[in-house]
Amino acid sequence: MVILMCLLGLFLSLVAQLNGDKSKRVLEWFQHCNYVSGINSDGYEGFTMKMLYEHLEGSKEALAFFKKLNLGFEEITFKEVDIEEDTLPSFLSKAINEKFKEEIVGKKMFSIKTKHRIFDEKGATKGYKEFSVEEMESEGTKKIIQLSGPLFDTLLMAKVLLIDVLEAKLHPLLTHQII
Repeated sequence: MVILMCLLGLFLSLVAQLNGDKSKRVLEWFQHCNYVSGINSDGYEGFTMKMLYEHLEGSKEALAFFKKLNLGFEEITFKEVDIEEDTLPSFLSKAINEKFKEEIVGKKMFSIKTKHRIFDEKGATKGYKEFSVEEMESEGTKKIIQLSGPLFDTLLMAKVLLIDVLEAKLHPLLTHQII
């Protein structure tokens, strides 16, 4: 896939240099595509969190999709919280920790929690408990949540979605449901 993307990049560079009508149409078509990495969520995770937190177009569909997949949680909640000095990792060197303080302390981040049923010894629901998505959910669940932004943006806006290594961190049945 990486080689294909490199060749595509070279092709698009050549097309841009030709500057003809057909070349422009090819470039315009690719501007309506969404591209995400199935391994690394940098760049689209923030888009997804904003969509879900602000209840933007696609958020209702994403939440319904999570329910359909039966990921084990009843509800997902998002809260914007301040990044404070005591939330910085303790294992970092003093120099790196100081740099983090300068750059991120006082800014905002999302706190994402899932609500799970708690059962008694007879299997009856006795309550609910919230779990941090980052700490308690599987890599597959995290990936489904992260992908939901580009996925529903693509479907609702009639775009094309290119996902490199879709199956990474996902159970085959979840991959099938996405497709």
